[in-house]
Amino acid sequence: MGPLPWLFLFLLCFSQYLLAFSSSSLPSFSSSSSARPLCRHDQRSALLQFKHIFTINSRASSECDDHYCSGVPSYPKTLSWDENATDCCNWDGITCDGLTGHVIGLDLSCSRLYGKIHPNNSLSQLSNLQQLNLAYNDFNGSRISYAFGSFARLTHLNLSNSALSGSIPSEISCHALNFRHK
Repeated sequence: MGPLPWLFLFLLCFSQYLLAFSSSSLPSFSSSSSARPLCRHDQRSALLQFKHIFTINSRASSECDDHYCSGVPSYPKTLSWDENATDCCNWDGITCDGLTGHVIGLDLSCSRLYGKIHPNNSLSQLSNLQQLNLAYNDFNGSRISYAFGSFARLTHLNLSNSALSGSIPSEISCHALNFRHK
């Protein structure tokens, strides 16, 4: 055998060695729940505080069953919010950032929530919130909270058909103008 086949064989073996070595030294990423961060304790507490403001009333989302969900029935998403669970990212209606565990989405549309939203409610503690959907619930004539304007990262806000009253606070409308210009 001449020098070329030996060189080829050497390079082949060396490349296999490098592949084996480099893949064993790389961190592994799995899709298991232990690989991603859990939701933050303060945000879990804020969500549970918000949950306890309301009662579940099937009539609070009756319009949802007919119009909004195209035949998909409403259901009380907050019933999956187990106070003993440590990871709120697994709760219905919650979306978390996969790297930080911050709550970035809250979709409680059609959740049969009934009760008043207080202006200084615990949702303001979800500072990384990007999407908030409270549509098709019955907030019993509550005024639209100025606190919704405090979400600096908010890109989607849906409060339609939720029995809210009053005008849109300037904190929300000024922030909404910034959505259009980004």
